[in-house]
Amino acid sequence: MNANEYATLLGLAYSRLYGTGWHWFHYHFFNGPRPFARSILRACNSINEKTDNIGTRLLEELCSIGGRERDLGQYEQLLQKLSEILVIKRVVGAPWPEGTIFEHEPVAAPGGPSPEIMVQCPNERFLIEVKTPLN
Repeated sequence: MNANEYATLLGLAYSRLYGTGWHWFHYHFFNGPRPFARSILRACNSINEKTDNIGTRLLEELCSIGGRERDLGQYEQLLQKLSEILVIKRVVGAPWPEGTIFEHEPVAAPGGPSPEIMVQCPNERFLIEVKTPLN
């Protein structure tokens, strides 16, 4: 990741976190950033390299989950969003045929659920939903 991309994503994270208020990952971004925050930034950049800024949207969503101090429901939402980032990073990084496109949260059916990502190959389409186990 080049310095400009890193600075852009880090600036976005700072902006969203300031606007959100209390956040479970505040320490990791504002004290360094720490290795955990840097790994999130690298993963989102990796997604951006293969898609139309899906990584940026995921980072915005991740940094917007907060506001209620030590809220366990928000912590669970963060774990879900981290899972989505991990899975999407692996999906878009796979050796897809040329001409493959990716769509974030496509509408599978009117009024129905939206999977995390759609992979549209020249002759196939895959819809991928990410779920984390509940405690």
